[in-house]
Amino acid sequence: MRSVEGQRFRFDFAPNRGGDAIAWTRCYPGDDVVDVIGMDTYDQPPGRTFGEQVTQPYGLQRQVDFAKAHGKRISYPEWGLFRNGDNPEYMRHMLAWIAEQRPLYHSITDYCPHGVWQCSQNPRSARVFREFLSPKHGRGRLPYGFDREDYAVRPRG
Repeated sequence: MRSVEGQRFRFDFAPNRGGDAIAWTRCYPGDDVVDVIGMDTYDQPPGRTFGEQVTQPYGLQRQVDFAKAHGKRISYPEWGLFRNGDNPEYMRHMLAWIAEQRPLYHSITDYCPHGVWQCSQNPRSARVFREFLSPKHGRGRLPYGFDREDYAVRPRG
């Protein structure tokens, strides 16, 4: 794909958070074919608490450290609620983590019963997520120190 004239593809290596039968670091295809180190993460095991999800083997901190060691940006192409219903605590922690780590992009999974944008089953988590996107929150700034340009809300096309 990189040989296509005029291409501007970016390839995101995005394993699931935590360990599997083979550690995701052993599956990494190489710096020459990967542009971004992503991670899919949800409020589910492994890791009972958000802190454990950060520090567990092959968890969120390992992703950040691995990307830094390889000179890559990070992303969260798939994250959100899954096992624990309306979980505003997880939402706050993950949004704070995103703000601190400043990934290239993130994409929250938003289908019922797990969503927070189009799904009414998680009102407390939805409120946290919407406040995160609100330019009115925090005296005209997005919460956690983001500027509007970082995460502009754009209408669907």
